[in-house]
Amino acid sequence: MPDFDDTTLLRQYTEGDDAAFSTLVARHLNLVYSASLRAVGNPSLAQDITQAVFVILTQKAKSLGPKTILSGWLYQTARLTAANFQRSEMRRQQREQEAYMQSTVSEPEPPSWKHVAPLLDEAMGRLGATDRTTPSSCGFLKTKLRRKWRRL
Repeated sequence: MPDFDDTTLLRQYTEGDDAAFSTLVARHLNLVYSASLRAVGNPSLAQDITQAVFVILTQKAKSLGPKTILSGWLYQTARLTAANFQRSEMRRQQREQEAYMQSTVSEPEPPSWKHVAPLLDEAMGRLGATDRTTPSSCGFLKTKLRRKWRRL
């Protein structure tokens, strides 16, 4: 394809010339990819963003005016698309974190507590009223419980 300017290639693409679009992609691919990579720092995500930018170009090609500087438009679109991707990723991570926290809160007690709880209740029941009300920080309750546990 002859060396047409971006505006001519974009017009040709809107008239059905897919080769013109391929030329535009080849011409601006590195610009879009490098802008995306700088924005997100992840090569795989930068490739996805680059692809999304060119998809957006196909959708908006007819609405771009003849005075539009395509390289500037592609650069800005890459930056905005990268920001949207990052915002979506943060929201997804927050939702996953919230779901994880909900699942850990609603998890049943571990089976070991089911075995220990009745024994603890039984030992507490054997204590006298004074021993049950003594603050454990004083050590009395701990000592009494140890003795009761040894007997069990």
